[in-house]
Amino acid sequence: MMDYDDTFVKLCEQLCSKDTYSDESKVKAHNSAMKELAKLQNDMRNTDNGSVDVYGQLLVHKNDMVKLTAAAQCIQVGILKQKSIKILKRLSRDSQDSICRFDAEMILKTYR
Repeated sequence: MMDYDDTFVKLCEQLCSKDTYSDESKVKAHNSAMKELAKLQNDMRNTDNGSVDVYGQLLVHKNDMVKLTAAAQCIQVGILKQKSIKILKRLSRDSQDSICRFDAEMILKTYR
């Protein structure tokens, strides 16, 4: 069985931050990671693997991009929604990365 949380974290570590959005190779890696994250989300949704537990752990990860991505996916699939909204509000206010703050704000606007 796939180690969903480790795979998720490794993919999120490839996502662009405010310092890497101008680097073409980083953007390509970001786009590839996003495609893999979408596949992972679909896989987690379609298997009985305790995805609520996995997402619960990811929502409290130390990396803001991991929390942001996990919260967005939780809202999309309809699990841990209130916890995800709280995390997105916190990220939109407190994240040190302006891209993460902006993304959190946009996700909140989209799903309200």
